[in-house]
Amino acid sequence: MKSDRLNRWLTLAANVGVIAGILFLAIELRQNNELLTLEANYAQFNMERGRRSRIIEDEGFADLIDRERFGKELTSAEKMRLRLHWLDVIDIWEWQFRENRAGRLQDEVLNLADWRVQWVIFSTVQTRYEETVGRRDPDFLLFMEENVISKLPTLNVDE
Repeated sequence: MKSDRLNRWLTLAANVGVIAGILFLAIELRQNNELLTLEANYAQFNMERGRRSRIIEDEGFADLIDRERFGKELTSAEKMRLRLHWLDVIDIWEWQFRENRAGRLQDEVLNLADWRVQWVIFSTVQTRYEETVGRRDPDFLLFMEENVISKLPTLNVDE
């Protein structure tokens, strides 16, 4: 009789331990998801910062972008550098879109106003985008159409 009672208490304690373990696991998973979201936001920040730093720190590259913007003559090597730069930019946009849709990147982190300005000011962005439409996620293409291309601002691009 006493051993039966002891077994029940031990079973109850084991069940409470299992439930506590499941609760701790749920808390751990939630913390891991929050950490992944923070890491995705930080990665996005670093990509944007890296791209801007390249333009700020490399005076020649800033000049190259300016010359492209105003239609000045470029060498083949300069055109290739710019082509890869704009492909990078569009790839970053698509990555941000996917991370946002997966819930790892907040809506306010997507800087769609900046995307629109770049689209208007740098016609090469449009060209590079059109060149790669076939390899892009259809959802991203729809997102771009609805949130960037159809909502372009009117800018004085000569400034």
